[in-house]
Amino acid sequence: MIEQKSYLNLIPDTGPLNVHCSQYDAGIRTLVFGLYKGASLFRIPEGMTAKIRGAKPDGNVFEYSMTVDAEANTVSVTITEQMSVIAGDVICEVVLFNGATDSAANVIGSANFTLIVEPSPIDMGVFSDSDVPAIETLINGGEIGQIMTWVETGVAWTWAARGDMMKAVYDQNDNGIVDNAEKVNGKTVARDVAADEYTNTQIDTELNKKVDKETGKGLSTEDYTTAEKTKLGALPTANELTSTLNGKVDKEAGKGLSTEDYTTADQTKLSDLPTKAELDTALNGKVDKVTGKGLSTKDYTAEDQSKLSGLPTGSELTDALAGKKDKQTPVTSPTASGNALAFIDSVSQDAQGVLTATKKNVTVDSTPTTGSANPVQSGAVATELSNLNQALGNKVDKVAGKGLSTEDYTTAEKTKLGALPDAATLNADLANKQPLLQVTQSISGGYLYNNYYSVS
Repeated sequence: MIEQKSYLNLIPDTGPLNVHCSQYDAGIRTLVFGLYKGASLFRIPEGMTAKIRGAKPDGNVFEYSMTVDAEANTVSVTITEQMSVIAGDVICEVVLFNGATDSAANVIGSANFTLIVEPSPIDMGVFSDSDVPAIETLINGGEIGQIMTWVETGVAWTWAARGDMMKAVYDQNDNGIVDNAEKVNGKTVARDVAADEYTNTQIDTELNKKVDKETGKGLSTEDYTTAEKTKLGALPTANELTSTLNGKVDKEAGKGLSTEDYTTADQTKLSDLPTKAELDTALNGKVDKVTGKGLSTKDYTAEDQSKLSGLPTGSELTDALAGKKDKQTPVTSPTASGNALAFIDSVSQDAQGVLTATKKNVTVDSTPTTGSANPVQSGAVATELSNLNQALGNKVDKVAGKGLSTEDYTTAEKTKLGALPDAATLNADLANKQPLLQVTQSISGGYLYNNYYSVS
């Protein structure tokens, strides 16, 4: 059963409501109406009854009682045969009664709507008639199924004649004559029939040799033979063919049957594999394999990263080592032998600032006098050395291609320098390097000392 709900207003403010159904919808569609009174919901009072009245496009009318559901606040009616027998607009009215439905004094409200009956593509052979039993009985005093011929007498309609057949069925053209072209014994007769021409049995026999005419169809020149019927009967039904085809796969160009079956074990194995998303997630924690390399037992920690980031770059380290020279074996200080003393004859300095001393043996008088050829003037030497050390203390070693700079040593540079590795780490890296020589000399006990040589 189809329920079709709409809303009716007991105080109309717009055009009639349109409700749609199909022709011959009898017994399969129920119209349910919620009720309003203006802008407010109409509450169904206790004991209320309702009827639906309608006029069809052919002028026939109907009237039926409706079901009242006070709890749901609705009235409803299931579409009857006569409500939907004629396609077109059926003007309908829902009437509410406070008690009995046969008293106009009990009417408490009404609302109109249009039942739009959509035409059926097939004529079901159902005839339209007025379906208002109580009114027909009251007006003409006859029984349902009798022929009624009505005449207007002043202000009322009365019946002029009646018979034992329904006029609406056997006299559709309203000429008072039962037409031969209309149905006789349930069969359609196409011409006038004499009283003694055919018996019912003879008519039935002849009619059984015929087929009913259908719109758009006619006789065919192609006979449907027994052989064809047998052949058609041997074919599978649509359901059987569908069932058979469901066990097949569509043919594809370049593909055929395979001797490799896809087994349950294959299915189980495949279902155990990770999805692409799961595999991508797992691979995000991996590194690509490189030939000759493998996993290391030493983890590269955040501390290693911090320490490595503070070391100088390759170019900065190259610049730092540019002023260094490979470590050299010190030259043994010259020693005196008898009256012959060794002293530094000359000192030279290369581009890296490394000093090279040339020694010379000098024989001095063991008891020098003013006339001695090589007296030891220790006092004069000490004075000159003091002056020399003082002068050297205010100097920096000269480097080829370098001179005084206008660039001061800034805080930023100091910060960068502070980020370099500690002395222990740097010393380990520079273990095989010799720093620039710095001349340090002193006089002690009549001898002149520097890093590698001493002169007495």
